[in-house]
Amino acid sequence: MRQRYVWLCVWFLLWWLCALLAGYVLALAGPITNQRGTFQTWLTLGSTANTNAVLGSIITPLSTGYQQTECLLDGTWSGTIAAQAGMALWVCTEINSVYEDCDATLLSARRPDAVFPLRAGAGGVQRVKQTILMPPGPLKALMQNVSGTTLTSGTLTCQPYTPGN
Repeated sequence: MRQRYVWLCVWFLLWWLCALLAGYVLALAGPITNQRGTFQTWLTLGSTANTNAVLGSIITPLSTGYQQTECLLDGTWSGTIAAQAGMALWVCTEINSVYEDCDATLLSARRPDAVFPLRAGAGGVQRVKQTILMPPGPLKALMQNVSGTTLTSGTLTCQPYTPGN
């Protein structure tokens, strides 16, 4: 009985020592860094009235194999931006060279991939960032102005990334 107790204590001490060393090695592994791709302009927006939408041309991402993308909407609005206002973004993809229903007049039946919230009040320049899943293959960007006023100009620039390992 005593011999079993000694072996149990030795086994516990060895397990504890291995766990301690493993934690020390993980602590020395270094910081987690994101792997980033090349930034690319997905959409250039001209004057777009409230509730109107703009559908971009086909985009072939410059960087492939990434899981997510950070998109920056940089725009200028005239007039007063309404409360709860924003810009809705659909990322329209294709399967077997056929794109999903994605039209600047009828929009998409599914919910937007991202909504860029805007500060209410006087118009002017606003820059808003959102993170979305990076679709595989070619895509089209469809953006609708739901700000309550006219967007005078803007660009949607995206940079794909994969969270660090």
